[in-house]
Amino acid sequence: MTTRLVDVFDHGGAKLFTYSIALEEAECLDAEFEEVALIFAESSGLVAREEIVHLRATCEPCAVFGEEPVLAAEPKRAPRRKGAVVSLVKHRMKRAGTASERHRIHNVS
Repeated sequence: MTTRLVDVFDHGGAKLFTYSIALEEAECLDAEFEEVALIFAESSGLVAREEIVHLRATCEPCAVFGEEPVLAAEPKRAPRRKGAVVSLVKHRMKRAGTASERHRIHNVS
């Protein structure tokens, strides 16, 4: 899978969007990435219909990312105390249950 950054410009040359496009084929042409970016820009709903025909897209130079995704190492986290939330929920359920029992007892008397 190859990923590239593609800029979309309006008819005046102002940059509207930058998309990160990933295609499955390793040997894709720049035009294929640009076509996908134009489709995204058209379907975003942020461009007027009459302006869509004037949009143009270009791949950013040197914006080719490797085929293999780079996985960042996850930071070490402090160990979580198990059951802290569960015990709070149980405590509230127990209190709610005892309150309803007391209420029932008062109504019966």
